[in-house]
Amino acid sequence: MQGNLIRGFFLQARYVDSTKNPDVALGRFVPEAGTKTINCGGGQNNAITHSRRLNVNSVTVRWESSAREKAHIQFILTVVQTYEIFWNAELMTDQVIEHPDIPAPQLKYDINPETNIYRKVGLPPFEAIGCGTAKGCYRHPRGCAPTYCTYFLSWIPDVDVVNFELMAKTSSWVAVGFSDDKNMGEDSVIQCAYHGQGQSLVGESVNTNQPNNVPIPPSSLIDTSSVAEFKDGYMRCQFSRTKIAGLGDRRVKDINKPVYVLMAKGDSKNGQMMSHDMSFENGPIVSPDKINLGKISDIDGKASYPLIKAHAILMILAFVLCASSGILIARYYKPMWPNNRSCGDRIWFSTHRTLMINTLILVIIAFILIFIEAGGYSKMDKPWMVEAHPIIGIIVTCLVIINPIMAIFRCDPKARCRPCYNWFHWLVGTIALVLATLNIFFGMNISKANVPWWVTWVMVIWVIIHFIVEITLEIHQCCVHKKNKRRREDYELKKRTDIHGEPILEPEPAGRRFKNGMLAFYVTITVILVLIMVLSILILS
Repeated sequence: MQGNLIRGFFLQARYVDSTKNPDVALGRFVPEAGTKTINCGGGQNNAITHSRRLNVNSVTVRWESSAREKAHIQFILTVVQTYEIFWNAELMTDQVIEHPDIPAPQLKYDINPETNIYRKVGLPPFEAIGCGTAKGCYRHPRGCAPTYCTYFLSWIPDVDVVNFELMAKTSSWVAVGFSDDKNMGEDSVIQCAYHGQGQSLVGESVNTNQPNNVPIPPSSLIDTSSVAEFKDGYMRCQFSRTKIAGLGDRRVKDINKPVYVLMAKGDSKNGQMMSHDMSFENGPIVSPDKINLGKISDIDGKASYPLIKAHAILMILAFVLCASSGILIARYYKPMWPNNRSCGDRIWFSTHRTLMINTLILVIIAFILIFIEAGGYSKMDKPWMVEAHPIIGIIVTCLVIINPIMAIFRCDPKARCRPCYNWFHWLVGTIALVLATLNIFFGMNISKANVPWWVTWVMVIWVIIHFIVEITLEIHQCCVHKKNKRRREDYELKKRTDIHGEPILEPEPAGRRFKNGMLAFYVTITVILVLIMVLSILILS
């Protein structure tokens, strides 16, 4: 390597003989100044690499054999000069342990820079090998290989800088931010963007509350080390960033101390980076805790937002449990329990009123919590269902508040306009329930909610069951309508012709056992499904 500076290297000893496993790393290395050992494949100190950025013409390492059997070995060496130029080569050693029955193989050992140089057309493949041992990694989902990750970030700390690799499946750009908290805003960002015609660039910006980041002159990036490539649907880049912000720009975070790591990706239009996606699959992610980028660790998972969790749980309790049951009882259970009272009111009315008041309280609390979390009204971008979520949420909250106000000022049951009130009251409640159900589905797709994908199917099961129960009760009501009408007519006749003034009990409705069974079935299944959704949000999200 005379005349060529070595910036980094990686070295292992491997078997050469065809009867041996060539992927097993052999022996042990003894680290010298500027080097460190790595444990590979369950072995101890069986690989060696640089512990900091080198700037030398040669490196001397010490290797000790631990082989108990006779064989031939060779050293597998990778040498890095720059991010653009490196060598992959096999460095020969003579027969380490001689054996007359084993012919010496022909070993390749020429690492002449003029013949073995690999000058990158693009970046080399990113690897998860060494995550947590040789380099730090933050990847999502848990344990993924780079090409299967939604996001992949690796880092190797050096004396004054941290060397990064960033990768994501996207059509245009991916960015990593460094923040003092879990929320976006006033954060230091490094973005890797594809600008078309084969041009990909690494840049620096500050995340603000505006739709687009504010570009700033590179104050922490080391320009000579920044490389970006867009290929096969993946945006990949390598860059080095100083640990302490340069040029006195206070907006650039100091990563010499632990920070939250944020990653996002998105599209571009006419060369302009567009807002990132907000969906569960492709939305931004935030590290679960602050990360010390000066140390090597293997991180996965996403940050949790307690107020968003509380908002989601309260809305599920309000509409899936309370509102749906209250509307069902008001629609199909008015004739039930005719001779029983609760607080002077019919059972159906008392139950309906209690459930709907609970719905109102839960919705108002959930509405306040999400406004506190978002710091006011939050306009979200992409996909359309995420954009619609806050708008529909406000509409639903208004409907939930309007309906009890209508009920307070309702007219007398015998008034001519009472049917109009009944229809409007039912219509507002039904629209609120339908919109809320749709919005719960939309909310489950928001990245910050971090709701497990299968919870959506639990919600689908509840919708199907609710629909089946409503259709069944509607058909049943039609089937027993005439019979109940005759019973009611007989009861009214008895009241008019009774000369003794004795109290006459109202007739029990036909099909009451079936209705009681359907209500018990519906409430039981709904409670179970609600518990599953609530616990999954509390524990798994």
